[in-house]
Amino acid sequence: MSVTPWSFGVSVGARLPMGDFGTVANTGFGGAGHVFFKLEQGWSLRGDVSYDTWGAKVGSGSVAGIGGVVNGVYDFAMDGPLKPYVIAGVGMIASSASGCGGPCPAGETKVGFGGGVGGHFDVAGQSVFAEIRYMTVQTTGTSTNWVPITVGIKF
Repeated sequence: MSVTPWSFGVSVGARLPMGDFGTVANTGFGGAGHVFFKLEQGWSLRGDVSYDTWGAKVGSGSVAGIGGVVNGVYDFAMDGPLKPYVIAGVGMIASSASGCGGPCPAGETKVGFGGGVGGHFDVAGQSVFAEIRYMTVQTTGTSTNWVPITVGIKF
């Protein structure tokens, strides 16, 4: 029986706005779907398709982003139940704003990139992971930065 290098997953978590973005947006929420492809010697590729949303600190507006990111992942070979990893990636993020109480900023599709750390472990035969990353998108005027804190499951 051969083992496939492909697997899939989903994740959810908090989205903490940082820098200038943190002055106008509240803590948000997001989710993602993942495709994993295992390479050799601890390396793998991970494709993410995500949706993130934040409420405005003033008024009832919101900001949302849909992204596609390709990541390189390195799993550290360690004994024990927790397997740590590092992750870094680049992709495209499309943003939009609504309900600004005036003219909303135009939606943009820009390059985004980020990196972070995480760990995975088995729970009832499933691989569960948790990670924290720093993401940035080079939006007009200033970069938009946030910290996703995510938990997920890999099938």
